[in-house]
Amino acid sequence: MNEAKIMQLFHSFSMTEDPRKYRDLIAAAVQKVRGELRDGADENDPRLYLYAAACANLQYRRIIAAGNVTPTFAGASADGKTANDPCAHAEQLMITYRAAAAPLLRDDAFVFLRTGGMRCD
Repeated sequence: MNEAKIMQLFHSFSMTEDPRKYRDLIAAAVQKVRGELRDGADENDPRLYLYAAACANLQYRRIIAAGNVTPTFAGASADGKTANDPCAHAEQLMITYRAAAAPLLRDDAFVFLRTGGMRCD
């Protein structure tokens, strides 16, 4: 994967002044996406770049949000999940790009089949 391209996309999503400060965050997102690839999938597909950049952006938004939490009574936070929550927007962006890249990614859904088993009488 082209990390320079992913960094450009991350910069567009996050609007940070210097995305190079988040190189480790981007590298972690690239590793995450590589871990989800199907065997034989093209690592240079642009959909994967968008998905990796969206994953990095979500983590960036979570880091920013963690620093902005206002503690309230009994340790609850006043951050509240609203439609204007930047983490919610970043999460939706990541979900959208993951869906677009789905043909290149493994489907890790579990399927349980009835195998008969043994009877205990």
